[in-house]
Amino acid sequence: MALQLPPPPPPVVQALSGELPPGLRARLDALQKAQDWPGLADLAESLPPAQRGLILETWLRALAKAGRHARLLEVCKAAIPQLDGPRGPRLSTARIFHAQALSALGRSAEAREAHLENGVLGFPTGFANACAEARNAQDWPALMACAQAWGKAHPEAPEPAAWQGEALAKQGRWGEAEPLLLATTRKLSQRPMAWADLSACRFQRGAFQEAWEAASQALALEPKLLEAFYNRGRAAYALQRYAEGREDFRAALELAPAPELAEQLRSSIAAADRFLAGRARKAAPVRRGAAR
Repeated sequence: MALQLPPPPPPVVQALSGELPPGLRARLDALQKAQDWPGLADLAESLPPAQRGLILETWLRALAKAGRHARLLEVCKAAIPQLDGPRGPRLSTARIFHAQALSALGRSAEAREAHLENGVLGFPTGFANACAEARNAQDWPALMACAQAWGKAHPEAPEPAAWQGEALAKQGRWGEAEPLLLATTRKLSQRPMAWADLSACRFQRGAFQEAWEAASQALALEPKLLEAFYNRGRAAYALQRYAEGREDFRAALELAPAPELAEQLRSSIAAADRFLAGRARKAAPVRRGAAR
C-alpha cells in the first residue's frame, strides 16, 4: 500500500509493504533493544519515504517515547488520511498516536475529540481517555457528551454512568447525579471521585453524616483527594465537629487548590479557630481574685 502526500512538502511515508535491507533491520532492532528512542527516531527520519512506510508504527512509537510530540502529530496527520482509505475513518496506530500527541501538547479539546473518535472506532480506552480530557479541562457538558456516547456504544459498561454522575455533580445537578453515583459506588466501589461527588450530593440535601462517610471512603481510596477533604470538612462543620473540619480544610489547603477555594478554606479555618478559642475560654475555670 502506498502512502503519498501531495507536494510540497515531500512525502513523509510512501509505502507500507515490502522488505527492509537486512542491515537496516538490525540497526532498528538494536536501537529498540537499547530503548534509544531519540536515536531510533533520528534513524527513521533519515530514511527515504519508501522505507519510512515500512516502519511507520516503530517510527511513531519512537517519536512518542522521545517526547517529540509536535513531530509525532505532524506525521500522524499525514498518515491518517491514507491509512483510512476510501471507506472513511478506521482505527489505526496513527490515529491512536495522534490522540496521544494532542494530549501531550495540551490541546485538550482536540485531544478529547480524537480519543472519542478512536472509541467509536473500537479502541478500548478511547472513551475513557476522552472523558479524562474533558474532566481535566473541567468541561462538564463535554464530559457528559463523551460519557453518553460511551454508554450508547457499550450499554453494558458501568463506567459511563460514573462519568455522567460526575458531570452532573460538577454542574450542581445534585438530584440527577446522586442515583448514578450511588450505583457507581456499588459497581465500581474503588472509584474515589464517585465517593467524593456522592458526598457533595448528600451534603446538598442535608444528609451530613452520610456525606462525611462518603468523603471518608473517598479518602481511604485516595488519601490526597482535595475534593474529598473539602467535602468531609464541610460535613464536619455542619455536624458541629469543628476541630475535625478544620483539620480537613487544612489538608485541602496543603494540596494547592485554586485561589478562590484557597481563600474560602482560609476563611473557614479562621472561623473555626475563633469558635474553638471561644469555647475553650468558656470551658476554662473561673479564677478567683487574690485573698486579701
